Amino acid sequence: MRQTSDRFRAAAFAQETDDVLVVLVTIEHPELDTPLRFCSDATTRFGEDPLSYGIDSRGDRFYYLPIKVTLPDEQEGAPQAKISMDNIGQETLALIRSVVSPPPTAKIELVLAATPDQVEIAFPIFFVVSGTTNAQTVEIDMTFDNLAQEPVPSMLYTPGKFPALFDQI
Repeated sequence: MRQTSDRFRAAAFAQETDDVLVVLVTIEHPELDTPLRFCSDATTRFGEDPLSYGIDSRGDRFYYLPIKVTLPDEQEGAPQAKISMDNIGQETLALIRSVVSPPPTAKIELVLAATPDQVEIAFPIFFVVSGTTNAQTVEIDMTFDNLAQEPVPSMLYTPGKFPALFDQI
C-alpha cells in the first residue's frame, strides 16, 4: 500500500482545494553532464534573464515546462508512461535529439507545491523506448521493462553451458 501524507489525501479527495499537485520529471543519461529536470507548475520565479520558473525540491532545481504526463495504468503488459513537453528551447530540443544509445532513463515524482521536499508518489525508473519531436514539441514514451535491449535468444545452448543436452546415449 502506498503511503501518502494526510494533506495529499485531503487534496486528492476534495472537491476544491488550494493545494497544487506538481509533477517532477528527471531525465538522466551518461552523456548528459547534469540530469534534465522539469516540473509541471511555475511555483517560484528563478530569474528574469532569461525568465524562468520552477520549483526546488530536495536541493534540486526543476524548471517549469508546459508538460503533460500520462502515468502508468493497470493494463496488461509492461507499465508505460508518456511525457509531452511543449514550447521547449532549441538547446533542450537539440540535447534531447542527440541522446541515442543507451536509452535515457526517466523518473517521475509527485509532490505538493506547499511541501516540495516531501515526495508523495514516486515511480521507479522508466526506460525511454521512443520519442518524437517537431519544432517545439517532444513526446517521450517510456516503460519499466526495457525489453528492446534484451538479446534474443537470451542464452545459447552450447556444450559448455548445457553438457547434458550433448551427451550421447
